[in-house]
Amino acid sequence: MYFPLSAVRCAPVRALEVGSGCLRDEELGRLCLAISALYAFIQQNWTGPPLDISSKYSGDEFIGQLACGGEPAYHLVQSPGLLLLAQRYTSGSFNHLKSIDWWRLRIATIHQLILDSPVLLPTHLDSPLDSLSSLLIKADQKDLAGRLMLERGMILHYLQSNKKAAEYFVEGARVVGLEYELTGALGRRTKFQQVDHSQLVLLAQSRDRSSSPSKLSPIKMSMPETLALNDDTLLEHTIYTSSSPSPNNTNGGTLSSSKLSHINPSSQPPLHPLDQSILLSLCLNVRNSSPSHGLTSEQMSPYISRILSHPQNWSIHTTALLLRSRLESTRTRTVERSTLQLQALVEQIPADDASVADAGERLRWFWGVEMPSKWALEKELAERYMSLGVVKSALEIYEKLEMWESVVGCWQSLERPQKAIQIVRSLLDGSLESAEQIQASGKELNGKEKKIMDPVREAKLWCILGDLEPPSARTHYEHAWTLSGHRSARAARKDLYKKAISYFTSSLTLSPLSPRTLFILGVSQVRIEDWSGARESFSRVVGIDEDDSEGWSNLGSVYVRMAGGVGGEASAEREDESEPEAEPEQYKLLAFRALQQGLKHAYSNWRMWTNYLYIALDPDVFAPLEASRAFSRIVEERLNSSSNAGEGLREGGGVDWEVLERLVEIEENPNIVGDWEDEDKLGGMTMTKEIHQSLQKSLSTLFTSTLLPNFSTELLYTLHARHLLALSPKRWGEAFDAHLQAYRASPAGRITAAEGIPDEEAWREAVASVDEFVQAAEEIGPHIEETEGAEGGDGGKWRKSVKSVVKTFLGRTRKEWSEEREFGRLEDVLAEL
Repeated sequence: MYFPLSAVRCAPVRALEVGSGCLRDEELGRLCLAISALYAFIQQNWTGPPLDISSKYSGDEFIGQLACGGEPAYHLVQSPGLLLLAQRYTSGSFNHLKSIDWWRLRIATIHQLILDSPVLLPTHLDSPLDSLSSLLIKADQKDLAGRLMLERGMILHYLQSNKKAAEYFVEGARVVGLEYELTGALGRRTKFQQVDHSQLVLLAQSRDRSSSPSKLSPIKMSMPETLALNDDTLLEHTIYTSSSPSPNNTNGGTLSSSKLSHINPSSQPPLHPLDQSILLSLCLNVRNSSPSHGLTSEQMSPYISRILSHPQNWSIHTTALLLRSRLESTRTRTVERSTLQLQALVEQIPADDASVADAGERLRWFWGVEMPSKWALEKELAERYMSLGVVKSALEIYEKLEMWESVVGCWQSLERPQKAIQIVRSLLDGSLESAEQIQASGKELNGKEKKIMDPVREAKLWCILGDLEPPSARTHYEHAWTLSGHRSARAARKDLYKKAISYFTSSLTLSPLSPRTLFILGVSQVRIEDWSGARESFSRVVGIDEDDSEGWSNLGSVYVRMAGGVGGEASAEREDESEPEAEPEQYKLLAFRALQQGLKHAYSNWRMWTNYLYIALDPDVFAPLEASRAFSRIVEERLNSSSNAGEGLREGGGVDWEVLERLVEIEENPNIVGDWEDEDKLGGMTMTKEIHQSLQKSLSTLFTSTLLPNFSTELLYTLHARHLLALSPKRWGEAFDAHLQAYRASPAGRITAAEGIPDEEAWREAVASVDEFVQAAEEIGPHIEETEGAEGGDGGKWRKSVKSVVKTFLGRTRKEWSEEREFGRLEDVLAEL
């Protein structure tokens, strides 16, 4: 067996030794053995090439021991005994090696990555690292201090504590002296582009390490295959036509643009591998903190391009290629390279042609990047196949990895749920034991003794069966809960309402950082109208994952219910009388802000925009500008929908025209409503002139850009006429034209002589439309005559239009309805005109 001891040379060991003698040497020996076992485990499961390791380090008993917090370890992980060995060698007391806490954190990180879901880390693993960071900085070990901060940020990233992780990443960049800045430079991205446009570029420069005590000599090594784009339009790389960046940076790096203005965007200096790792982590932070509506890709691409331009290390370059592949998977022109690149990354890891030096270098910078394990990378490839509709190829990978839940999903996609049930039951009764047996024969293996299965894994299979067989779901999940010794987090997630809440609470004691468990707990609390509990649950969901738009949306809904609904009185009962009761309007404002946060991460969700619209128009939280914006987003998203909802919307269905009417009323009479000008005040204030002008501008855009090009309803044109007059009293002619369009879209305007009017109700409705048009024309007409007459125009044209409308209507309905009283009245109106 080969333990990669060469990798230990870059480890934080010697620099942190204290004391002397046999005890120190004994601790150092134990740590080196732990490091060797840990790196062998990583090489087997992450970086490759595979090692020839004794089978005594494999076995189901080792897998069972690695279950943690109710979450099972991936059962096909290779040589799990090595990780247990590393844990054992670092579990004793260490009095002379300060770096032991760092290594324990690394071991815990690897342990997290082999679990089905992350679990909360014990506090004793992280708290000693504060003093270790200070010690490294005092010892002028800048690179080691930076690496420690980077790795602490990475574990927080795995646990979805993104804000704290970002703080570590930025501080790590500062400590190592990395200068970086996201700015703009003129350039071209396509082969046929003739005019230069400003392109995002990341300028970055490493500090001079020529005299650094932590300087590491570079080693040449093989790099992963980087596939070319070969597109007929897009360039392989952005071509920058300016030799200096623009003076205004776009995302504020660690230093001002003047310190990096000497860098040519097309020819930047190579970066130290540690600095490349930090930039990749900052790129991850962009992904975590940006809304998912296109901006993320544009921000992340410059980071990745900067790293790919100078390959320095296999692990770093592999991670950068993987991130690029993910970004390109959503674009038509790049999806092919994206998939092929991901496939190439999967195929390179098992290759056994890497040298010992290459293996060590792969491990050298492994800790500072988000590099997935071999099975996680293959799973991602299968997910990519699923997104492209290549279900059978994805199924083959899932079966090979024995990821049964995903296998079940594939069979359901192929509309064969019974096959999925058969596989799960075969696994439970022991007649199906491995992926190879599935692929080789596809038949059940009868006549064999049932293999003893890890209880946590067996409990998970019962949970999957519960999802497949809804009528028996409760029984299956209760069996899983009992089978796991009340430690299966997943089994504790499934039940109904009150009974479910106790299960979920138990699950959270095992896995407190499970946002999915908290989310389902909140839903259960909503079902029993425990608004206070639901508020706490959804608050924790968004605290763990700020990008969870559904969590924000449900939190907003809970606040609305605590306030008694939109426009209602508070009715929520408080469980904690020591906590002062909030006013209804305060709950509504909290709901409004929660929905604002959710929409940052679900910008295309028209249903969430609808909730936001109604709360914005509530008298206690009155924000007409936001309501106008929300109305526009709802219509645009529904019109752009690929479903039939868009077509139905164009006919006027599904649009709340009463909301638009309310906004126009506010525009016409701004003093009748309140608005809040800062976040510490609520409604009741007179609308300011600036807010009123902004509302008018917003409604103008809404009418001209969104509504009028897509709809033709009577009420829409009528409201447009009112809006025009609210903008300016001089727009009488335009308002008249809008009323004329409203009539043409009305029941009266749409009738023909051939069709006529079928019944009395339709007749009276048509007459009402004529009356409304005539009334509006008589109110507007004199103003048109006054305005156009003063300008030398023909102010009487409006009368001709009204006469034409009434005369045409009478002519088309005379045959059937001339005896009606309303018909005679309209004849009198025509005579007066």
